[in-house]
Amino acid sequence: MAAAGLECLTSELFEMIVQRLDLSNVRNLRLVCRNVAFKATQDTYRQFFRVKHVDLTRPGLETFAQLTSSGGLGCLVEHLTLVGIVYNPTLLENVVKSGKKSVLREGSSSYMVSRSCSEEELKQARNDLETMRRRQADLDELRQQRVDVSLLKTALCNLAANINHTPLKSLSLQIAVYRENTKIKLSPSDGKCWKSVFEATARSFVLAMSCLRDSKLPVEGLDIFAKKPESLCCSLPCDTLNQLEWAVGFGPSFTTLKSLSISISDPIADESEYHARKSGDPAQKVPFELIKQKRDRETLRALILDEGNVSGLCEMLSVCHHLEELELSAYALERSDSELEDLQETMRRRYMDNLANHMMPLVQLRKLRIGGLSASQEDLLAFLRNHSSSLRGLELSSISIDRGSFAPVMLCIRDMNLESIQLEDLWENGDLVLLNDEMESEYTKIGGDYLGQNVINITGADTSNKIAYSPYRGPAVGSPKVRRWQQRKKMDFGRL
Repeated sequence: MAAAGLECLTSELFEMIVQRLDLSNVRNLRLVCRNVAFKATQDTYRQFFRVKHVDLTRPGLETFAQLTSSGGLGCLVEHLTLVGIVYNPTLLENVVKSGKKSVLREGSSSYMVSRSCSEEELKQARNDLETMRRRQADLDELRQQRVDVSLLKTALCNLAANINHTPLKSLSLQIAVYRENTKIKLSPSDGKCWKSVFEATARSFVLAMSCLRDSKLPVEGLDIFAKKPESLCCSLPCDTLNQLEWAVGFGPSFTTLKSLSISISDPIADESEYHARKSGDPAQKVPFELIKQKRDRETLRALILDEGNVSGLCEMLSVCHHLEELELSAYALERSDSELEDLQETMRRRYMDNLANHMMPLVQLRKLRIGGLSASQEDLLAFLRNHSSSLRGLELSSISIDRGSFAPVMLCIRDMNLESIQLEDLWENGDLVLLNDEMESEYTKIGGDYLGQNVINITGADTSNKIAYSPYRGPAVGSPKVRRWQQRKKMDFGRL
């Protein structure tokens, strides 16, 4: 009697085999015959398509459009991440030019040293640099001809036509950087070219949102450069939000939106020719004398003080009528010009003013997290009171009150009928807020890296208790733990 083949196995047994294979092996298995391909395309194989990362490059977008055509398996996606790509050739250019590379020398104390490249290493660096430049040229052409818009819009329209009105569970935007070679993707914090990254966030955001609007694809969750640690040192310049008309066309996609996370930064304002040429990579060599070639001050002032920089966020939130969770964080860019920095600080305070006084409350909002913002006591109080009837969870991180105090805010929080509270690194008129450790209990935990009193977590019945604190005015604390805390805050929220 002839031996039974794979096609003779029951669907249940076949599924047990597929569960033990990776995606490439399952794909090979599906090539055996039509019957095997059918049995291999069950729950396990389909699960590979539930979560999809798409690079916003020609190959990535073409593949995505193809996978979603004619109701293909790409239409099974539930969690979609669109990844803007940054090619940073600075390091490779330096290696090719000097014939040397930096390597880590390990010992009792590790440090970087420079050594000569071997012929093989130099050849590989030249090949990677050529490949990187070729890919960048292709990416530029893709954008100039708006092929990226056409491909992404096609793919999202395919999803919208094949999901039977079921919303996409999540749409996330991220940035990845190629720097050391053309094989390894780096996070923005490791890519060492903050300006190129922030410029890429603006391009990726406008591309993704305009295609989402045109496709009318409904989504439940939207993450805009907010996921950590993937988006540390990565944020959307606030002037980008004003490039879209939020009141026109976003209704079908945002009607189902329940969760929004977004990180926004100051606008990029190059103060001189030196700053204009810098990508943010410390390895980039730009003649420092170019710093004397100043940009027009009135133009810079107009860019920073543009009211659209703060109103764009409110306009976006105003079409999110059914939002239940909101995470909003701000990232402060460093400026060498003190006057421009003062202007920018003034504009940062306007976010809370607009949210509190120029936007209708989000009546279904249940969970709120705000980080990296400055506000007056009155504006922060007004915003919290506007949402006090619906909010059940509140997180405030690196929030600074520069006019007033947190005392009325703490009383407001106590009376809001919350189920969970987390306060971390609050600043009152320039002083760090330390929580009273006498409040510690089963449902109240106090800790943190600054004297163990800069973070509080409260749950259960304790949320109705008064939160006692005091501004710290003692000598600055210096320790490895505090330095790590400062570095972490800088990666989260920018300039300290």
